[in-house]
Amino acid sequence: IEAAQDQGWQIPHWKTWETNEAARELAAPWHHPKWREARTKVFLHALAPHRAAIDYQPKKFRANLSLLVDLLKNKRLKGANRQKAVRAAWDTLFFVIPVISTTFASFARQFRDFGHDEIGWLLIDEAGQAPPQAAVGALWRSRCAIVVGDPYQLEPISNLPFSVQSKLAQYHGVSEEWIPERTSAQGMADRASAIGTWRETPDGQRIWIGCPLRVHRRCDEPMFRIANEIAYANKMVNGVTRKQDLDLPPSGWCHISSHETEAQGHWIRQETDAAARLARWLIHDANIPPGEIFVISPFRDTVNAFSRDPVLKTTRSGTIHTVQGKQAKVVILVLGGNPGKPGAKAWASEKPNLLNVAVTRACRRLYIVGDRDKWRKYPYFEVCARYLDIITAEDFKFDWAEIIL
Repeated sequence: IEAAQDQGWQIPHWKTWETNEAARELAAPWHHPKWREARTKVFLHALAPHRAAIDYQPKKFRANLSLLVDLLKNKRLKGANRQKAVRAAWDTLFFVIPVISTTFASFARQFRDFGHDEIGWLLIDEAGQAPPQAAVGALWRSRCAIVVGDPYQLEPISNLPFSVQSKLAQYHGVSEEWIPERTSAQGMADRASAIGTWRETPDGQRIWIGCPLRVHRRCDEPMFRIANEIAYANKMVNGVTRKQDLDLPPSGWCHISSHETEAQGHWIRQETDAAARLARWLIHDANIPPGEIFVISPFRDTVNAFSRDPVLKTTRSGTIHTVQGKQAKVVILVLGGNPGKPGAKAWASEKPNLLNVAVTRACRRLYIVGDRDKWRKYPYFEVCARYLDIITAEDFKFDWAEIIL
């Protein structure tokens, strides 16, 4: 009640709600400090009856939880009352810990004793990476589900070649839109959502996005602008507010010309050397902790070279696929890519997803290292080239060509 009466509680006027999209999307009255405080107090008071019940029957709770531990260790339970005992064990755990985290790979084994609609709520995170069939068992066992994901970030990875999937679909008379490599659990949830919006893809198709969350609260500029243009048709709203900026050179592109003779697979040593020099400057001169620096690449050949460098191996490095759902203050994107094999660049730029993930890992700064002249000819990377100026040795007071031994 106090929060509702607070003049600082910004709820847009209905006219603003209709005419100002940014104000409408940014409006979040439930984020008011007094509202959050009241909600926290209600939650803590709600735990009191749970604690009283546990204190009243400690032996039964301990026995049920011990039984659950045995179940999770795959110990076999026998007897006529097995199913009843198993459910009592799980109910006890849910009473103590109302939210349980697991993976799709473990779900079938952990919850094999649950039947249809016997789980109250299922929350699926990063659903854009999950193939639809991975979620079937969990959805069947749940009464309600909230599926959260982004179809414009990394897509599901299937071990079965697309050509085989396509042949199986043809054999069974199934449309290709249901092929696992062409959709995700998130895509299926979007199709089932009554509330959403139509989104036009770069190839002119229209897809339905369920309940789009449009406010972006991670990246500074120009990362927000790049992602907004390449993946979201400029429909996102920037909700980032900073008290102060980092004392670092602005985000930019370190241009290093590459030639076919210099590449080993998709690794170009000059690019890795430049990234290492940049990382050392960030760590030792700018005092950025190594744990706040991502050094990533689309190609495994390039990532393998990171582990051989004494500086880069202290940072959080890996392929772009390994950093989905994570973030860092600074991201160094080492492009690599053999100049003699343009198909690799075509693969990386086939869809906006890969670059979108790489760019949106960076909260404060993004530094791209690679051949700007070659990469800017490809879709989506040309947007990066437009928004990121070339950075030079003078910006960081060192020589790109210097190699760390």
